[in-house]
Amino acid sequence: MKPKRGFLKFYLVIALLMGFLGLLDNVFAVVNFTLLLYRYSVVTILFLFFFFNVSALAVFRHHRVEHIAYVLPIYHLLSYLLFIGVGAVIIFIETTPEFLTIGIILAGFLSSLFEILFSGYLLYRQDFSPSPTL
Repeated sequence: MKPKRGFLKFYLVIALLMGFLGLLDNVFAVVNFTLLLYRYSVVTILFLFFFFNVSALAVFRHHRVEHIAYVLPIYHLLSYLLFIGVGAVIIFIETTPEFLTIGIILAGFLSSLFEILFSGYLLYRQDFSPSPTL
């Protein structure tokens, strides 16, 4: 019996959209776009997506999805914790050096690019099982 893939496809589409949101957010950071409503909206979406990733791990395990599908939720959880840690350090030292700002924007851009590429790859691959040999 094949595992159910409906939630996995839904998750991958959401992860793809989150990757594009991340790219947009990084572009806005470069051009110094700081609309307060936008910032609160993005923070709320990211907060909800964090918990969505936690539940995705449980759903993937329940439906016995192949292990490659676990990469994105684990990656999202670890990267969010890392960015929260960096943010806490910045708040603690009460200053943001120029190189750190550029580094955070670059890391965010690369992170979003990875999300888009990996989600797209898994959506393209769809079946996640090796193709039968002839």
